[in-house]
Amino acid sequence: MQNQGREWYGADAYGPGGTMIDTFSDFHVKTEFVATLDYEKFWKMRTTLTQGDMEVILETECPGYIEPLNDGIEGNMGIIFSNWNNNKGIEDFELDSGQSPVDSCANASSTISNFHIYTYGSIES
Repeated sequence: MQNQGREWYGADAYGPGGTMIDTFSDFHVKTEFVATLDYEKFWKMRTTLTQGDMEVILETECPGYIEPLNDGIEGNMGIIFSNWNNNKGIEDFELDSGQSPVDSCANASSTISNFHIYTYGSIES
């Protein structure tokens, strides 16, 4: 099954004040680069958000788009965390739940903890 994020769980399922994952409180994120059983082809990405006993799975099958990463993912990639100021409202994917762009990110903060990298184990046929 391929879940489609907000379309699957509802517009208010995750985010600030979300009904399933409230991003104002601590939550867990697990992102997987899914390969075939023989680890030969990278074909799907899955991000699982959990908070308490609630779980939201965001998954997409896009083999034609991500197969070029097959070689690069074998020890040649870095990890990047980012957030950005969207005060001009250019990216609207998070503005469909009544939020509005802020004038400044001066008081914004993020905490990343309990960070682990596993290099094997996300396989499916």
